[in-house]
Amino acid sequence: MRAVLSPFEVNTFVDAKRALSVVLGAFVLWIAIRAAERLSDQGPGAQIFAVLNVAIPGAIVLLLTRETYDLAASGELAQRLALNVRWMLTWIGYFTAAAAAFMALSYHRQLQVALADRAGARGTSLHSAPRPAPSYEVADLAFDPRSRN
Repeated sequence: MRAVLSPFEVNTFVDAKRALSVVLGAFVLWIAIRAAERLSDQGPGAQIFAVLNVAIPGAIVLLLTRETYDLAASGELAQRLALNVRWMLTWIGYFTAAAAAFMALSYHRQLQVALADRAGARGTSLHSAPRPAPSYEVADLAFDPRSRN
């Protein structure tokens, strides 16, 4: 949307360079997530290291691909470098958010499995565990949540 709304550039919503960049960026993300998934039992440090081992070379290849496309399409190399670096910074932000979301969801799944195993070992289910009664904080000392007015 930034490319379409920018008053300083004339861009189309979808062009060949953007499509190539998105496909290559999604491929790098897929490889990084697979690498992190393979190391899920070794902890977050190993997963982050695996993602970085894929992301750093992937980002360099993506930047070089965009530069090569500009050189082949328009003959401009240095003039488009600033725009490509700006695009890469945006892509790195989205990549980081997607990788972090994947790891957060995988940790949530692991936690749910561990809680289910612990509840199964005690002979209770997760849903039948007693829940603490809610406490109410109100300024009115005569307020009773159990009374029906």
